[in-house]
Amino acid sequence: MSREDTRAVTPEQRLARAALDLFIKDGIDYLTTCESQPKGNAKGLFYDQKRAFNDLCRCGRMTKRLAEFNDLDARYISEKFRAYVRRYYSEVQPEADANL
Repeated sequence: MSREDTRAVTPEQRLARAALDLFIKDGIDYLTTCESQPKGNAKGLFYDQKRAFNDLCRCGRMTKRLAEFNDLDARYISEKFRAYVRRYYSEVQPEADANL
């Protein structure tokens, strides 16, 4: 992104994009750490990550709202996230079978 492109983006648009990025990151973090639930103070974060994961998979309210703020298609985001989850499990599953 060039300098001129960043000036065309309003602070509100940058905030909406950052919120969507963090929402997707929370969903991915839950996917990659769901086998080991955290203890103590981190349980609240784990709960938020789980909600983000479920919302992204189901194309829920937050996915739709964040997509709308970013002028994106919520169904597309949800489909791509589910495809990522399928790829993740297809890569993890053969490793788990090999360890048996």
